[in-house]
Amino acid sequence: MKKIIAIIISIVIICLNVFELIHAGFFRDAHPNINIAEVESYFFWGSFFLSIAFLMTIIYFISKQNVKKNSQVTDKCIILLIAVLVCLNIFVGVKYYSIVKDCSLKKVEETDYIASEHLRSTSLDELQ
Repeated sequence: MKKIIAIIISIVIICLNVFELIHAGFFRDAHPNINIAEVESYFFWGSFFLSIAFLMTIIYFISKQNVKKNSQVTDKCIILLIAVLVCLNIFVGVKYYSIVKDCSLKKVEETDYIASEHLRSTSLDELQ
């Protein structure tokens, strides 16, 4: 039962990372003058790949858990990996939220596009 819960938690965290990446893409398109490239490239992609690596490690630990004497050590390693993964994603979420908390995807101001001189990755000069 613990094994299934660990795998489900890892898969849910990977899904949340994908959601964060999609939201960051929409946010960057809606508010081009707010710089989230550093957060997106370092934290989101790093967290996404670490989540996948942790899931593979957890599956590896579970597959090697046939030996009874190392069962407790393996369980503790899995719990530690899940705890690290959850803490990492909480850190990434708080960092991203601190940047985007005052901006809405529903209300986009035209001044954002004029200030950035780009509209949906197209230069305003090209549109005229």
